[in-house]
Amino acid sequence: MTRARLHRLSMRGSHLAAAALCVWPLACSSTPSTPGGGANVTGGGAAAVGGAAATGGTASSMPPMGYDPKTLDPGWVPVHRLTNTEYNNSVGDLVGTSLRPADYFQAQTGSGFDSNAGPLTSITSESAQAYFDAAKAVVDDVFENPALKAKVVSCVPASAGDTACAQTIIQNLGRSAFRRPLEQTELTQLTARYTEALTTLGKDHDGAIGHVLRILLTSAPFLYWIEIDPDLQAAAADKRSLNGYELASRLSLALWGSVPDTALLDLAANGGLTDPTALAAEVDRLLDDPKGPRFVQTFFNQWLHINNLGGHQVDAKSYPAWTEDLRAAMFADAKSFFSSFVYGSRSWSEFLTAPLTPGAGIDGIFAADPAGARKGFLTLPAFLTAESVPTRTAPTFRGKVVLESVMCTTITVPPNLVIPDLDQGAAGMPDSPNIRQKLQKHRASPDCAACHNILDPIGFGLESFDAIGKYRTQYENGDAIDTSGEFLGKPFKNLDELIPILTSDARYAACPSEKILSYALRRVVRTEDQPYLDQLTTDWKGGTVRDLVKKLVVSDAFRFRKLPPSAL
Repeated sequence: MTRARLHRLSMRGSHLAAAALCVWPLACSSTPSTPGGGANVTGGGAAAVGGAAATGGTASSMPPMGYDPKTLDPGWVPVHRLTNTEYNNSVGDLVGTSLRPADYFQAQTGSGFDSNAGPLTSITSESAQAYFDAAKAVVDDVFENPALKAKVVSCVPASAGDTACAQTIIQNLGRSAFRRPLEQTELTQLTARYTEALTTLGKDHDGAIGHVLRILLTSAPFLYWIEIDPDLQAAAADKRSLNGYELASRLSLALWGSVPDTALLDLAANGGLTDPTALAAEVDRLLDDPKGPRFVQTFFNQWLHINNLGGHQVDAKSYPAWTEDLRAAMFADAKSFFSSFVYGSRSWSEFLTAPLTPGAGIDGIFAADPAGARKGFLTLPAFLTAESVPTRTAPTFRGKVVLESVMCTTITVPPNLVIPDLDQGAAGMPDSPNIRQKLQKHRASPDCAACHNILDPIGFGLESFDAIGKYRTQYENGDAIDTSGEFLGKPFKNLDELIPILTSDARYAACPSEKILSYALRRVVRTEDQPYLDQLTTDWKGGTVRDLVKKLVVSDAFRFRKLPPSAL
């Protein structure tokens, strides 16, 4: 399906446009058997506007050292919808609205990050209707606010029948919304919709512009991430370099969760983004922009499951200090800590060891800390609370996050395994707040022992911190807290001895590379990505997360794409 055909469908009014949104991903897609697969646009589009035409073997390629470029496969980013967060950010940045309509869309879940393209390649009729309702609400908000309307309606027609002003507005809006310049056929169609609104729908200039804006906000090029391969056979035979607008979209969605700004689109237009030095410089500019902290919240909170804190329930009887203000303070405290690895000079080597100081509103959580007890991610109140249950700590949950998110090691639970509730007085389960005793009983089952023998020791190392992250030395019944355990065959007595065991493992050094690649490329990591991951980890040398982002965006994995044969 060509762009022109796609846009004809999406510009005939809400009912036909809804149908287009529902059927288009199916009509233009194939589902590869390889991980990270999804849809691919199979027709139309200008080739490499504002970009280089280099393929895998050219001098502009930067493949990992020691590998034959011909054997490397950077993969692809399949066509998929924006996440709900990206939708909210995009409409806000595009027209200035403070509405967050996507907060009421269907919830989105992916593997690791909500931007994982897999679940976003399809659309339901309910989602399509939600997009149209949201577009109407956004347009109404803009045109009811004189300041917002003035930013959108930047001119008035010189005379009746004059479309020059409308075309200027449409071109500016379209370039931002579609994250690339409008093609001539798109401009022609949108101008026709503007004229139709004047002559048939009885709207004035403002109303006609609002009509076009609503169409833009319900068009596939706005709602979907689209990278078009002009020659499918060539794209499957060898990797191709992304054009400037494709790079701009990848960069702005990764760091801002939104549309590119004018400066980034201008750089895309003149070919500047094909220069790795310029790409790295844009990382600094985007992160230092007021929108830059979005990256910290989205990337770290999803990577390390801090978002779980949002819906987490705490038993008020067991923890009377818990309040909604404390929840908000924990989020802010975690953001401050993560920001120091992006906006400060903290390197990855300090992620588990950097001393923590209480932020506003959480002084009480830190009040009982002995000197040196509070250090690094593992003692963040947000993490410790989110990975507890309402009435007690959950060593298994805490250990699972450390193993899967900090060490990039996947734990697979056996199918059809029935996990008993440790707090329901199961037969033989100790009636005690001492969670170690309960888990020891639980691990007596061979079905449970395999996972728990790996996960629980890490969690036991954190038992000095209760279910809202406060330091303690004993349980409610007077039992002393035991933080000892064994991990990777190495015994430890406490958290201070556990941390070096974790940080000395090669997986700790390599894990951030895997996470940033998965996040920025919006797919799960594949076997074919290993050369890029190895090079990324080597080049990064465990520096700041800002350094890691720069290393990624100048790599072939970010700057190139290659279709799998199954996409043909």
